[in-house]
Amino acid sequence: MTTIQPLLLAGGHSSRMGQRKELLILPDKTPLFIRMITLLHESLPQSEQIYISLRDRQKLHELHQCCPALVRQITPDTLHIFLPSLAKAGEPGIPIAVRILFDEDLANQPGGTEEIGPAKGLLRARQEGPESSWLVVACDYPLLCQDALDQLLQQHEKQQQPAAHGLEKATVFQNADGFAEPLLGIWTPGALEDLSRAVAKGITGPSYVVRHSGSTLIRPRCEKWLVNVNTPEEWEDVTRELETSVEGQS
Repeated sequence: MTTIQPLLLAGGHSSRMGQRKELLILPDKTPLFIRMITLLHESLPQSEQIYISLRDRQKLHELHQCCPALVRQITPDTLHIFLPSLAKAGEPGIPIAVRILFDEDLANQPGGTEEIGPAKGLLRARQEGPESSWLVVACDYPLLCQDALDQLLQQHEKQQQPAAHGLEKATVFQNADGFAEPLLGIWTPGALEDLSRAVAKGITGPSYVVRHSGSTLIRPRCEKWLVNVNTPEEWEDVTRELETSVEGQS
C-alpha cells in the first residue's frame, strides 16, 4: 500500500453559509479547522505534516488572523499550529507542521485554470504527492470524530489487495440515501489519476469517479458522522448537538 497523507479541504466558496466553513467557531471557542486538523493528526500521528487545501493566498491570511495564538506562519506556505489537545497546563504545546496547498498553483494541469470545485484541491494534492494516497476530510462534517477516520483507514487497508502500483481505488463513506461522500475518504494514486482524466474530459465531480472506478463504499458505524452543514440554520443545529454532547459528558 502507498503512504497515506492527511488532507483538509478548505477551498470552497461557502456561498450558502455566508462565511468560510473552516473558520466557524465551535461551542468550545475553537475554530472548526483546528478541530479537523486535530482529528487528522490523531488518525495519522506518524505523518510529518498535515496538508490544507485553500483556494488562494488571501485565504491563508484569514486563517492566521482567525486565531493568532494557535497559528504561526513559518514560511509563505507553512504553518505551525498549536493544538489545544496537545497542550499542557500553562504551555502552548507541541506545534504541528501544516503545509498549505493553493488551488491557484495547479498550473498546466487539467482544470488548472477553471473553476472545478473540490476536484481542484484533490488534483493539487496529487501534484504535491503523486505517489501518495490521501486521507481527505472536507470542512463540511463538524460532527466527524476519530472513530470515523479510524473506520475509513481500517476498511481501506482491508479492501486493498496486492496490486500493481496505482491500481488501488478510493475508499469513501456512503450515506443513508446511498450516495457516496467523496470528500470524506481515502483517495489513492489510481483514483486521482482517474479524476484527472475525467476533469480533462470536462467531468469535474469527484462523485463521478467514485461511482465509475470501482471505489469501495462503506457505511459509517454512526450516521451523524456524515451530517453536512451548508447554511447558518444547519450550523445552529450542529452547535446545539455539540453543546448537548459536552453537557452529557460533564
